[in-house]
Amino acid sequence: MLIKKTHLALLLSIALVCACGSTEKDNEQETANIDAFRTYPVDITISETSVLNHIESVEVLGLEETEASLLDNASYVHILKDHIVFRNGYRPEVFIYSKTGNFLAKIDRKGEGPEEYTSIREHWVNENLIQIYDGRRIVSYDMGGEFVKSLTVKNSAAHLNSLEGGYVADVSSAPVEGTLKYNIAFLNEKLERDTLAVPYTTAKKTGMFWLASTFSKYNDDLLYQHTYGDTIFKLKSKKAIPLLSVDLGDKWVWKDPTINQDIQRQKALRKETGAITMIFMLVSEELVYLDLIRAGKFLLNRQSGDYQKLSFNKKGEGNHGMRQLTWDGDRMVFHISSSDIGQFLDELGDDKVKFAENNSLESIEASENPVLVWVKFKNDLK
Repeated sequence: MLIKKTHLALLLSIALVCACGSTEKDNEQETANIDAFRTYPVDITISETSVLNHIESVEVLGLEETEASLLDNASYVHILKDHIVFRNGYRPEVFIYSKTGNFLAKIDRKGEGPEEYTSIREHWVNENLIQIYDGRRIVSYDMGGEFVKSLTVKNSAAHLNSLEGGYVADVSSAPVEGTLKYNIAFLNEKLERDTLAVPYTTAKKTGMFWLASTFSKYNDDLLYQHTYGDTIFKLKSKKAIPLLSVDLGDKWVWKDPTINQDIQRQKALRKETGAITMIFMLVSEELVYLDLIRAGKFLLNRQSGDYQKLSFNKKGEGNHGMRQLTWDGDRMVFHISSSDIGQFLDELGDDKVKFAENNSLESIEASENPVLVWVKFKNDLK
């Protein structure tokens, strides 16, 4: 009898190990499959549904207000293990906060000196260094806001970011190496050009201007999307690998390449058919958040292809004033004003709301600083 029980226990253990191994392999396979290139058709004319219908839960974080940390709004946010780093609206200032919302440090070094930057065209975090690109140099500071080093950029770049021990540049604004046209240049640690990727033939000229970076985070990877592009690329091993694209049909101004430099025809299309020229995409493993400029915000499920057009309207007049910032794992981080947070949470329902450590609705509403909200969306978008 003891032998039979021992055999049974052994068989159960083997089955459990096999099941765990199978689950791990299935998870790896699912991740690999979701990153296989796919095009998603999207109809921008569908009716909106309230964003509240698609939220599973939220976590709310107020940003401490002090004399040194009076904020317009949080923009270009980077969520780290122990810190939150962001720009103060469009001001030439970068703030460092703790994950519990405490103000830690501020970088406000605009100027012409060796430890200063002339503007903030872009900023990011690279191995615990906050790096600011001002169009001619990358100036680096530590998490306490102290200057560390600077590098001079050798070639013109619309946008820059760090990547795999070196850097990557958006060079789409002008030909490189004579008449050759590329969107991306991979650079070494000395900012010397190494490899070019994503060639193009005709530049897209338009009267519209978009300041947002063409780079975004996807887990530990970096993504690239041209300002007037409908495809997003994963950047890895000095290669640009197409990840996904969005097909808007006749509602995409750039469907006809002959219109690329004809601003009048572009304007006519936008006016007559509602066609759009810009899509802003933020990607997680499960969902894509689409900001179709002048056509609304959409949430798309990468597995099923289902999507919804989101409304941020309040039950009364006005809207909740939420603006997407970045994905943090499977949650989207939004900015919302302290004056709007109360009604948003009230309409959402207390059972879906959690406050970060040391935060409460009363303390948040007493401050004029903006609020960060981590939103977990439901996967079912039908």
